[in-house]
Amino acid sequence: MIKKIKNQSGVALILVMTSLLILTTLVVDFAYSTHVASEVAASQRDRLKAYYLARSGLNFLKLQLFVEKKLRSQFASMLQQMQGSGVTSAPLCSQIPLSSGLLRQVAAGDDPFASKDEPKPEGEDQADKKSAKKKETKSAGANDTFEGLSHSDSEFLQFDGDFEGNCQTEETKMNLNLFRVPPAAVPAQGAGATAIPAPVTAGMQQYEEQKNFLLALLSQPQFDFLATEDRKKLVNAIADWVDANDRINESPGVEGALEESEYNGSDIKYKVKNGRFASLQELLLVAGMTDDIFEAMKDSVTVYGDQKINLCQATDQTVRAFVLKFVQSSAGAIVLDPKDEQRWTIIATALKLICEQANPQPNQVAAAIATALGQGTEGGAQGLAGRMASQITTTNRFFRLEGTGSVNQATVRIQAVVDTASSNPTAWKTLYFQVE
Repeated sequence: MIKKIKNQSGVALILVMTSLLILTTLVVDFAYSTHVASEVAASQRDRLKAYYLARSGLNFLKLQLFVEKKLRSQFASMLQQMQGSGVTSAPLCSQIPLSSGLLRQVAAGDDPFASKDEPKPEGEDQADKKSAKKKETKSAGANDTFEGLSHSDSEFLQFDGDFEGNCQTEETKMNLNLFRVPPAAVPAQGAGATAIPAPVTAGMQQYEEQKNFLLALLSQPQFDFLATEDRKKLVNAIADWVDANDRINESPGVEGALEESEYNGSDIKYKVKNGRFASLQELLLVAGMTDDIFEAMKDSVTVYGDQKINLCQATDQTVRAFVLKFVQSSAGAIVLDPKDEQRWTIIATALKLICEQANPQPNQVAAAIATALGQGTEGGAQGLAGRMASQITTTNRFFRLEGTGSVNQATVRIQAVVDTASSNPTAWKTLYFQVE
């Protein structure tokens, strides 16, 4: 009996080891779950911080735009006399990068644009050390300043992470929503009937000019992968997506088949909107639009703004399309080969000379282009220069702002389109807002 009990002495060891294994598993699982929850919480915290840093970037851009608009208004006459001084009409937020790193450098008294590798004159290095030591020993009172920023004011820069901001004006792009102006036409009667052309109205003329503008834009080299007929069909499809009627407007005053005929495929389960584009991404719903076409044209078109284009800040492709739109619709014998690079160089040079002024005027821009085309300013408001001037602007109202905030591994980007028509920045309308 005693011998048998001794043989069972290993059971306790097995029970203890099993218990330890279970407890160890539970502890490890608990520690892992706690670690994961902590990482998730930290990630959410960083993302929230990054979001508000991105909002800070947007707010700084708005402040910069407000101050710049105010200064340009107050010193308009002075700016007019500053040709060749380096001051241009381009918005400051598109010329100088805005970031928390730049602000920290300014607050610290450093030159943000100085090269770190640039050798310093003899003795300057020692002076910098003395200056730094002096800053360290200074009292942290309200009068302490860093290049104009008080010590108390610079505390807003003491935060984790960074933010950046940049802007671009929407006036440099073609507004696709201008196709909302419905062209007048007499509908066809019966199947296969031909519509009767209606008298050309101001609305129809604007509609056709916009179609010519878009077709000229799609005729640029980056769209060489598109056949000529496909470009014309795509222009009609984009215009018909916005305009108020339900017929394909193939030519001035003439309506063709129903717009729905382009959306009857098995891959498309929606109808033509017949309304304004709500965002640029909505272009991807238009019949004939592909990802490649969208990527090639997205920087040249917009769904905000008005009929006027700021040629001083527009891309070369937009400038060419704008000029071709007027040349092709002019009654005079203006010959401009889209591939005549010598002529385009003359136009670009003339445009640059005018746009380098601090406060160029639309009539000056139009006159420079017309002169480069050999037309001058003949014809007054109905001449080439006059008609172009009516659709040119040199000021900016609609801005696309982008603020980016980053904390550790979290990055948040916010895009917004703002209408700055009001003199009160608190009344500026936000037309588009997206968090990425």
